[in-house]
Amino acid sequence: MKVIKNDDTGPLEGGDGFMEFKTHDFAERVLKMYNGAYMPDGENKFILEWPTFIPEDNHGKYVISVSNLSEDVNDFVLEKTFKRFYNLVKEAKVGIDEITGVSKGYGFVKFNDKFEKMRAVNEMEGLLCSERLMQMSPDPLHFL
Repeated sequence: MKVIKNDDTGPLEGGDGFMEFKTHDFAERVLKMYNGAYMPDGENKFILEWPTFIPEDNHGKYVISVSNLSEDVNDFVLEKTFKRFYNLVKEAKVGIDEITGVSKGYGFVKFNDKFEKMRAVNEMEGLLCSERLMQMSPDPLHFL
């Protein structure tokens, strides 16, 4: 399981995370079984859903994850931030809370080239996007 944390505040942002399963069928069974079920605290319910964006191009090898994004960052802002430095950015996608419409603090950037992908991971780490310092990972589902 990969859990999303906010680098500024530390606590989880809404308890968001990703779970990977070996088969689609098993993932579907878990989703049906636990979606809406009460969590161990007895007060909150699990909200499980399929991801709205799966970094599948080239099996994720040209996709990076970006975390510690501020609430005002959308797909356009994230893509523009990277395209200033890298010509081979294909697309950027920010995780958005479906209820509030606000950024969940993470996103993905797709590249057409593995060398630009790795350059971006190394060169964009700690640079500003809107009002926060971004964190990079070459693993498309890795969040710090």
